[in-house]
Amino acid sequence: MFRILASLSALILAISLVVLANSTMMTVLPLRMLGGGASDAAVAILAAAYSLGFFVGCFSEPSRILRVGYIRAFAAAAAICTSLAIITDFTASDALWIVLRFLTGICIASIFATVDGWINAATPDELRGRVVSAYAWCVGVAQVLGQLLLLRVDGLEVGFLTLLAIGFNLAVVLVTMTRTVAPDARPVAAEGVIERAGAFVVPSWTGAMAALLSGLVVTTLASILPAVLSARGVVENGVALAIASFYIGRLVLQMPIGALTDRMDKRLLIGLVSFLMAAVTALGSIMVIGDVAGLSEGHASVSRAMFLLVIALLGGLSMPLFAVGNSLAFARAEGAAPVKIATTLLLFWSGGSVIGPVLVALAAPVFGIYAMSVVIIGASLPLTAFAMLRRSVMAPVELPASATLSDVPVSSLALAESVAVVEAQATGHHAAEDKREAP
Repeated sequence: MFRILASLSALILAISLVVLANSTMMTVLPLRMLGGGASDAAVAILAAAYSLGFFVGCFSEPSRILRVGYIRAFAAAAAICTSLAIITDFTASDALWIVLRFLTGICIASIFATVDGWINAATPDELRGRVVSAYAWCVGVAQVLGQLLLLRVDGLEVGFLTLLAIGFNLAVVLVTMTRTVAPDARPVAAEGVIERAGAFVVPSWTGAMAALLSGLVVTTLASILPAVLSARGVVENGVALAIASFYIGRLVLQMPIGALTDRMDKRLLIGLVSFLMAAVTALGSIMVIGDVAGLSEGHASVSRAMFLLVIALLGGLSMPLFAVGNSLAFARAEGAAPVKIATTLLLFWSGGSVIGPVLVALAAPVFGIYAMSVVIIGASLPLTAFAMLRRSVMAPVELPASATLSDVPVSSLALAESVAVVEAQATGHHAAEDKREAP
């Protein structure tokens, strides 16, 4: 595993820089708009513009990536993000910012589709869970570092977004200068396997539903949990501590869940994770109802630690769930271009991120501040049942009997040598056959 991670290190570092820059912009831009006198509605439209751009990018970018390849697609999208960030930094028009964030959303969708497709195409099935989890862990660290950066630098100052633009630009350098040979974005289907047509491919509905649930839970908790805690009288520091615990949980559990992905039936793991999310959410709700969450002033530190552990578990289960669904989908990806599968899963994730808050808003008049818990439990349990049903009626994914990373070339020279060896072996094999068949 370490060799393939080393071969992908430049790519993972590049996407981490992109995530650091973009996630920090997502925090800074609303603050800049509000500081300039913009309304709450304008800030909401800004966030919606980015999400809409990401959604549009899931439709528009696969064909372009297939046409130009992974490296050029990544470089083009990251370079455009660099320009958009600099333009945003030196303008003060809310309307222009909304347009720029829409375009940024398209580019970020292209970058994620490129990286997800590249990593999955270069990773053997039996190692995919751990490799994808390591990639997701690095992305999570980048998100945390972006927020810590705001503690050291004034993000409201002109020039800060240009500093972030350097991150986008460095990502271009890393990808274009990598010695790793990028896989073919449009691989040749194996003999007897028909290439799947269409812009989107769903090789596993269990994997797709896992991606949707991950997006639903992560977005719902990140956007609504602060308001729920505040309504219960939790002070600002307590809210910040809870959100920090949510993201720390992802860093703690991402790799263990990734290791389990490679060692057990992925549908069983999806069912277990979704069930545990429902159970942990129910436990957290009981603690809030009983006023023993412990984040308010005057509560015991033990109660506070227990509630923060619950929040950390939710983060540690919901975020890695996407990687498990990703591994299952790619394990059943015969005849499909990796970028199509990656884009499809991103589309399901973004769909869940839209559906979750909407369902909470619809449930709020009936369940009040517990609407969020009802939605998460109501979405998690059906996936548990669905995953168990699919496991009972479909054969498990067969992993190759053996797989070593020494077979994965990490440079153009290694690739050329590998091809030469294969051709020499094939020539010797055919020569031996001709000798046996000679009269």
